[in-house]
Amino acid sequence: MATREDIEQIDVDEVSDSPATRALLIMMKTMLLQLMTLIDTLQAERDASRAEAEELKRALLGQRSERQKRSERAPKAPVDPQEAERRRKAGQRKREANRRKKKDLPAEDVEHPTPAICPGCNSSGPFSALPPEVSYEYERVPEKLVKRRHIQRKHVCGCGHIACGPAPARVGDCAHYGPGLHADAVVSKCADAMPINRLAKRYERSGVPMARSTLTDLYHRSADLLEPIWKRLKTLVAAASHVNADETSQPVMDTEKCRRGFMWTFIAQTIVLYVFSATRSGATAGRVLGDSVGVLQVDGYTGYNQVTTPDRRIRAGCLAHARRYFYKAHDTCPDEAEFVFELVRKLYRVERDAAGSCQDSCLPLRERYSACQ
Repeated sequence: MATREDIEQIDVDEVSDSPATRALLIMMKTMLLQLMTLIDTLQAERDASRAEAEELKRALLGQRSERQKRSERAPKAPVDPQEAERRRKAGQRKREANRRKKKDLPAEDVEHPTPAICPGCNSSGPFSALPPEVSYEYERVPEKLVKRRHIQRKHVCGCGHIACGPAPARVGDCAHYGPGLHADAVVSKCADAMPINRLAKRYERSGVPMARSTLTDLYHRSADLLEPIWKRLKTLVAAASHVNADETSQPVMDTEKCRRGFMWTFIAQTIVLYVFSATRSGATAGRVLGDSVGVLQVDGYTGYNQVTTPDRRIRAGCLAHARRYFYKAHDTCPDEAEFVFELVRKLYRVERDAAGSCQDSCLPLRERYSACQ
């Protein structure tokens, strides 16, 4: 079959001396080139449509997780003895860290006295004491709500002046609920994802019935009081040299139906800053980071373009998002995709081992095992 190059190399003048024949050949040559261009375009559109259909089919019917099945993975290479020893020590450090956390729990002694009568001879003693047997059990103590009664003592002087003890510090004016209950309401809703109506039922079971409107007031009052801390976190994030950011859609109640808002997350070392926005506009990233410089690690969303400029922050890509494109191409290019998967697995193993190390030892571990060879 003739190719485009073969057709383009045809010299019409050498084929025939007749002007009419040459004109006909030129017309046919032009039509063939146009047809081949159209065929190439249609083939490209067909391949794109197939790829899009496969991706939609995978999204609707396939597995959501991008983790490969063991049968699809390439056979593991033999592990180096030093690498195996490093993994063993990393796992040991992680187990020791878990044991330290359990050891720091407050302990409560429960005495189990010995029987007053010997089961062997029915004797009542005397007995010789032996070292006790000690075992451990982790138990949950149910929470409880208490009602604190503040008593302000008063006295009157001989001169007639009446003195009174200081008034208790309260979260707000005429607030009947203490700071611990305010904190529990915020943590339950934000950290534990517990809706207000369920939280009201939990407090009612604890003996303090509360309306949902009251819990909403507690939540918003806490937000107003914590706003200075939030602003300070925002300043620290903008001043950090390395920041991770991402945005997640979140349904928001509206008058007729739920609308979609976005919760932006900015992470700088141990600081986590949440910023809510009604839109996904990059103006949110601009308000938080401003003209700060450093590294910003994000995905390919264009909303971060205004803060990742040559005079602002350097954009660092996300490894998980980069891997996703090779995951999509695994069916068509399995060898190339598997090569990338193995590289990512090695990096993830280093990060898993680093999770059991202290902050100072993470960097040398990454520089030694994660650096490009």
